[in-house]
Amino acid sequence: MVFRSSFQHQPLVLKVAKGRGPEGMRQVAAAGQEVADEFGVLTAVGQHPNVVRAFAVLTSSLGRPALLLEAATESLRAATRRLKDDRVSWPTNRKTLLPFFQQFLLGLSYVHGRSFLHLDIKPGNILVFNDVRAAVADFGLAQKVVQDGCSVIGSRAYSEAFRCPECLLAADSQVRVTFAADVWAAAVTFFETFCPPKTSLWKVSPQTFVRETEDHCQVCSRHGHSAFGQSDAVRQDHAPGAREVVRAGKTEAVSCHLPGSD
Repeated sequence: MVFRSSFQHQPLVLKVAKGRGPEGMRQVAAAGQEVADEFGVLTAVGQHPNVVRAFAVLTSSLGRPALLLEAATESLRAATRRLKDDRVSWPTNRKTLLPFFQQFLLGLSYVHGRSFLHLDIKPGNILVFNDVRAAVADFGLAQKVVQDGCSVIGSRAYSEAFRCPECLLAADSQVRVTFAADVWAAAVTFFETFCPPKTSLWKVSPQTFVRETEDHCQVCSRHGHSAFGQSDAVRQDHAPGAREVVRAGKTEAVSCHLPGSD
């Protein structure tokens, strides 16, 4: 839950965590640890114009912990929806979102440079400030990278539509991911932001697609045929500049370009 506030004329937000534990004091304790962990990550990452700024951890008179953050105007997801509502001007208006996406990439690159994986990249976690600045936000799942990666439960990292094949295939099991997992989610974020209205990257659910792709690759492997070219996970008919490929259940290189942005 997020509540707006202010201090000395500076707009702020209070992000109140929801505990995952049982009801009662254990739930409050769990929520408090989540808030403290996120604040710890943001403190370790350090300040950057394109990373949301956290000021403090507060506790209400009822014992509910909250993270005090700078206040954004809207999320990239909200800005995209607002512009897509006008389908006639969308082809032109979408270019105004490109600087925000570029700034998000700068922020994500900085986070990676500080040896952290975000693990929840999506348009809703990219904040826009007064149509001028964009910043990566919501570090509740972020982890420190050790030896170029970290271990996660596949179904708990990222939202499903932005989840890399390794996590989709792992489901409720543990899997080791690298910075490529964040890059995959960033590529899907690019598509979701700049694709035409009423368009979706996935024709079926990501989990279903990756499972079917894995089965298809195994069959082709047994028969000595290549499955590449038949198992692309992307809708290229609507966004020819955005391409993400699933091959044998592994994340491969991503190349993104917004047509007409040169």
